[in-house]
Amino acid sequence: LKSPIDQLSVELLTEEDAVIRFDGSDLMPAAVGASSFWSAMTEWISQGTPSAEVLQDVEASWPAN
Repeated sequence: LKSPIDQLSVELLTEEDAVIRFDGSDLMPAAVGASSFWSAMTEWISQGTPSAEVLQDVEASWPAN
């Protein structure tokens, strides 16, 4: 591992007492959790997009089935 970030990640994730947590996006379909949800949360934080708009965009991005 050449990257200091990679090295630190390996150290932290392989510690015997490491605690790994997941959030709701980990259970979402990829089209939402790794795409629209991620983008919407980034815009909400960095650009101050109104919460109602963010929530509507994420909700609308869910697959039909």
